[in-house]
Amino acid sequence: MKVLCISDSHLYLNTYEREEKLLNLLRDEDFDELILLGDIYDFWFEYRGFIPSYSIRFTSEVVNLSRKKVIHYVSGNHDAWIGDFWKGLGVNVYRYGFYKEIGRKRVFFTHGDYLLGNRSSRLMRKIFHNPLAVFLFKLIPVEVALALSGFLSYESRKRNEEPNLKIIEGVLAKEDADIIISGHLHIPFIKTVSGKAFICVGDWMENFTYLLIKDDEFILKNSSGEILHILKI
Repeated sequence: MKVLCISDSHLYLNTYEREEKLLNLLRDEDFDELILLGDIYDFWFEYRGFIPSYSIRFTSEVVNLSRKKVIHYVSGNHDAWIGDFWKGLGVNVYRYGFYKEIGRKRVFFTHGDYLLGNRSSRLMRKIFHNPLAVFLFKLIPVEVALALSGFLSYESRKRNEEPNLKIIEGVLAKEDADIIISGHLHIPFIKTVSGKAFICVGDWMENFTYLLIKDDEFILKNSSGEILHILKI
C-alpha cells in the first residue's frame, strides 16, 4: 500500500501555478490512499449551498479521486471548518487527527497546530469549533467573509512557528504513537527520539514537499522527485 500525504498548500486566490503543480503530483505519483494534513486551503467555510470556488480544479480532482481511493482530510488552523461537503463524498474528516497502523507501528496523523502551537493556536481552535461562532460566521456575507479571512491569514503567517525540538520531544514522549506525521511547521524534516519519530511533511508554498509511505519506508520528497529524507521501520 502506498500513502501520499500533503500539507499546507494554502490554496486561495492567485495560486494557479502552485495548484497546477499540486494537480500534477496527484496525477503522476503512484498512491492508493491520500491524506490531506490541513491548511490545504488558506480558507474554507461551507455556507448552505455554497463552497469556495477558488482552486476549484484541485477540489474537482479530489472529488474524482474520492470515487476510487481512500481519502482522509485532517483540518488545519486555516481550513478548520471542513465538514459536510467532504463527508458527503465519502472523505474521512477529522478535527485533530487519526491513528493508523502501518508496518506494526502506531502512526498518528495530525495537522500539528494543536499539539505544537502556542496557547493562542489552541484558543483559536476552540473558537473555530464553537457552535455559536460557526452560526455567527454564517451571518456574514460571503464577500466580507473572504476579505476578513484574507486579513486573518496574513496575520497568521506573520506568526509562522519555527520547529521547537524540545516541544517535539515532549509531544513524542506523551503521545501514544510510534510515529507522528504532521504539517503546520512548513519545513520538511524527520526527528527521531528514543525509538519514536516525528515527521513534518513540509508545505506546498516554498518547499513543495510531500510524504510518500511505501511498505516500510517513509519518504520525504519534493516536486522534482528528489528524495530529501527516508525513515525505514
